[in-house]
Amino acid sequence: MLQPDVYSNQTNLLIAAVIYFLICFLVAWFFGKPRKIGFGWSLLFSICFTPIAGYLMTIYSSRSGEKIKQ
Repeated sequence: MLQPDVYSNQTNLLIAAVIYFLICFLVAWFFGKPRKIGFGWSLLFSICFTPIAGYLMTIYSSRSGEKIKQ
């Protein structure tokens, strides 16, 4: 009887984690840098919640040089 390959499951989990953090990084890099929220907060929101939620939070923040209308 063959035993299942334990390292295959760990490798798949590691690959999924790397892809997740890469997507979070890309959201923060392209959308967070020009915003008032910044790269760091955008990355934190993307990692803690999901990249989609981090993207939405980042997009709804104002741009760096943009004045807030009251």
